[in-house]
Amino acid sequence: MKFFYLIVIEIEQENKSNISLPCLTHLQWLLISGCPPDGHLIKEIVSVAPKLRMLIIDMKYLLQLIDLKDDKSCISLLEKRIRHLSIHALNEFELNDNNIERLSNIFTCIRHIIIDSKAVNVSIENTLLLFLNHFKEHPLLSLIIRGLTTEELRNNPFQWVIDHTYLKAYSDKFKAECDEIEFKIWL
Repeated sequence: MKFFYLIVIEIEQENKSNISLPCLTHLQWLLISGCPPDGHLIKEIVSVAPKLRMLIIDMKYLLQLIDLKDDKSCISLLEKRIRHLSIHALNEFELNDNNIERLSNIFTCIRHIIIDSKAVNVSIENTLLLFLNHFKEHPLLSLIIRGLTTEELRNNPFQWVIDHTYLKAYSDKFKAECDEIEFKIWL
């Protein structure tokens, strides 16, 4: 098995539009840690990576990219390519209803979502309900939410999903598991 790594160092440069990257034909996933000062370099990487399918990103930075007023091309490229999305959320604002709805409107072809929540005031159950509600029309195959789980959810995750979501009509078409630190559902 081959692994391909991409190390990106953002350098102060006056004319950022002159960045020229080689074609990154083997790049399949991209990890963005923190919040780089602008989205230009990310746009350049995505535009030269035709096989990019997985994005691992802080929710705060993803929301900044979505909110860029002058350049929507980076989000447009991500919308077309990303099938696996892994989000790191630090607070309850990042995981609110409005933000999850915005993600569902952009990532319409998403297949797998992982949410790593460090938000203390947000329950896994609430996050699960938001994502299942907003992504129910998408071709979603799996959803994993990491954070502190409740005993009720751990005791019978399958029944909890049936009791609280639209999936009760599809009880033979999904599987759910839960332990102390994460909830998983396969659709």
